[in-house]
Amino acid sequence: MSKSKPFDIHQYIPFRLVQAQLKMHASLRPEKTERAAALADLSQTEFRILILLASKGSMAPSAIADEYGFDRAVVTRALSALVKKALLTNERDKNNQRSKVATLTTLGEEYAGIEFSVLEKYGSHLDSALDKEEKDTLFKLLEKLLDANKTYK
Repeated sequence: MSKSKPFDIHQYIPFRLVQAQLKMHASLRPEKTERAAALADLSQTEFRILILLASKGSMAPSAIADEYGFDRAVVTRALSALVKKALLTNERDKNNQRSKVATLTTLGEEYAGIEFSVLEKYGSHLDSALDKEEKDTLFKLLEKLLDANKTYK
């Protein structure tokens, strides 16, 4: 009887992507920025949502969930925590009273500004590892994987 070849997790694309993402995120932990940590202590999910809102502007909770692929309950909990920390508001949409819109407060904008400076520095460091063609190829490949993911059943 022959043994089947074991599954090689290092050849599994989702594992490699998550591995890279976690290692990169470890270099950027919000608590590493003392000025930001003095303003608020954020979970990884709260940090991601705050940075997304700072980048894109006010968003509905469902749009935040869709952007990251988060469960909507996770987004709701994170938004509640961010409201309690006075970093954002999550109020009824003036145009659609059935929907809410998350918007950064002045304190949230201050926190994001501090973190953006860290993200820009780290982004420049990573950019130096790739030339423009490699970076363009990386983004094209990531888009291709995201498109393939949409069709998976």
